[in-house]
Amino acid sequence: MQFNNFSNDLKAEDLVTDWFTKNFSNKKPFLTKRDDYTHYYEKQVGEPSIEKIEKVTDASLQEKGVDLLITSKQLFGDEKEHKVDIKSAINYIKPVRDANGNRPNSLPTFAFELYFKNGYGNERDGWLYSEKYCDTEYYIVSWLWANVQPEYDPKGFLKNVEIEKLNIENIAEIEFLVIEKKRIQEHATKIGITKENFRDISKEMWKNNITKKPEYDADEYLRYSNTLMEKPVYLIIKKKKLRKVFGNTWIIQSIN
Repeated sequence: MQFNNFSNDLKAEDLVTDWFTKNFSNKKPFLTKRDDYTHYYEKQVGEPSIEKIEKVTDASLQEKGVDLLITSKQLFGDEKEHKVDIKSAINYIKPVRDANGNRPNSLPTFAFELYFKNGYGNERDGWLYSEKYCDTEYYIVSWLWANVQPEYDPKGFLKNVEIEKLNIENIAEIEFLVIEKKRIQEHATKIGITKENFRDISKEMWKNNITKKPEYDADEYLRYSNTLMEKPVYLIIKKKKLRKVFGNTWIIQSIN
């Protein structure tokens, strides 16, 4: 049974936070909004109106779920400073080009953590509902491409980039979506998941070894990863559904 390497996960998300700070601060143009995987870049949409971005260094604020302080009328629709938590599909990083020079598609879903067990077997609320992360206002959910040599498994399938190989210089581009925490929780309620029942639902999946709850539509479902020691339960939502509900994703390239 595998155990997630949380130190690697935290390191990777810290790199992503630094990357966003660097690239947003330098007013790198957003390249595109994408509605499918057929078109790489549909159109240039100009520079983002990022009035202010600051990486949070205060440990107490970080522990409450805040990575960045961002002021952006373009992203939030107002001129206020907002507290943002960076979330990335860091176990599914793609090389920016495959062996044939093509750009691989990103993971077509995103996982919102509901419940898990820590290294001591104690049950813990995931970041979507945990009161520990009470200061989070928005999530930036993101998918990464890195400028590394593509590698293939023995069956010829393209491997994801190992987290250990990631650094701020080789992150080539990031696709991301800004989601208000309150709105994603409200959306979860519409499919039967609430602050009151997410623990019971997760425990039921553990007890009966239900690795997927299929009663929700094909674009969103619950997933229990029983091969991991933490036994995490996630709300999985396909990217196309996220776009439909929360707006289009954006792609931004490194300034390097």
